[in-house]
Amino acid sequence: MRNFIKYGIFLIAALSLLTLNVSALSSSSDDNIKLENNNDEPIEIGICIEFELYTHEELSNYSDTIVIGTVKEILPPRWNTIDGKQPNKTRRALLRENVIYTDVVISVDEYLKNPLTSREVTVRTTGGKIGKVNMTTDSDPSFKVGEKVLLFLSKDYSPDTKDFGPEYFIVTDFYLGKYTLTDDGKAVRPDENTTLEELLSTIKDSNDTEGKSKFPESGNKDEVACNDEPLYAEVSGSLIGLNHTELSKNSDTVIIGTVKEILPSKWNNADGKNPGQDIEFDLNNTIYTDTIIIVDEYLKNPLSSKEVRVRVEGGTVGNDTLLSECEPAFQPAERVLLYLMKDDNPATRDISPEHFIVTGALQGKYTLTDDGKAVRPDETVNQEELLSTINQADKRSAPFMSSFFVVAAFLWAVSAVKRR
Repeated sequence: MRNFIKYGIFLIAALSLLTLNVSALSSSSDDNIKLENNNDEPIEIGICIEFELYTHEELSNYSDTIVIGTVKEILPPRWNTIDGKQPNKTRRALLRENVIYTDVVISVDEYLKNPLTSREVTVRTTGGKIGKVNMTTDSDPSFKVGEKVLLFLSKDYSPDTKDFGPEYFIVTDFYLGKYTLTDDGKAVRPDENTTLEELLSTIKDSNDTEGKSKFPESGNKDEVACNDEPLYAEVSGSLIGLNHTELSKNSDTVIIGTVKEILPSKWNNADGKNPGQDIEFDLNNTIYTDTIIIVDEYLKNPLSSKEVRVRVEGGTVGNDTLLSECEPAFQPAERVLLYLMKDDNPATRDISPEHFIVTGALQGKYTLTDDGKAVRPDETVNQEELLSTINQADKRSAPFMSSFFVVAAFLWAVSAVKRR
């Protein structure tokens, strides 16, 4: 009888552990299932976009058509899905794979290059607000109904948006390709105020010499012969804010370590060199830089390796440079605390060897100082405080015990009671 009671108590304990374990698993996974917000506040998502500065001549040469017109209508924003609604994905996958776009209808008064038969054109921009999700980028132009504009327009080659909706264009070189026309003959954009007459003269000269130019008549960037010119682009924008708890929960591992080596930058192809064939930076063609970190301590999900490789987008290969304001920078011998996640960028994730990226970009890297501080560009906190947050998040999100152990204990207790 005493043994039966003993095994019965063990059985109850095993059931309790199993319940706690399932509860912990479900609560931790809920954070990553959907892009949810329990408050009424909007979810702000900022997008970093590669951005190269074009001259007036380049704007004209790269454009498929150029128009003067008036903004007739700004259509409701849509997700880049068949029905235009938010896909049911994890927060991480949604931010990486999907965007909100907004179409703007322009009534065309005059075609300045490659005239079309239509008196209206649709122009697509990245960003917009759907429900509580507000997606923004500081690179795309904004429009107002009734606004008189001169637009340099190109076909959309972005895999994120090119296959959705009716025929449309994008603004060549983001906001640099949109000028607001004023009643006093000015052509205005955020960084420049010129005269419409001067702009029209540049477009005319570019059209007159286009046959002799290195640029093809179609204006297709994929056909531009510029192998001898260096490539330069800057990635700018804002990031979705992650607090300390969110950084920890969204990370596959968290480490404290020291920067051992910053490896030479590479293009994302087999040999790491400029692939040629008139390449330009885009979602599929980029430069990355790997940094080797000597791990002193794992704070979450420890690995067997004493070194990890961290990949950031950006760097210089030969004459080609890609700069990113969103990515963290490293210095040799720098002591760091890093929130790390598996690389889910299609442009770099399959390039070996095994590596991580920094969770939340800039937000996931802290420089550790000798006086006990953890520093990043926008924040300085005590290392103790940061470690405490990581420990608390890990306890809340991690299962109470190994699922295998709990189930094994439960089955053993059942069999033991039956034997008695």
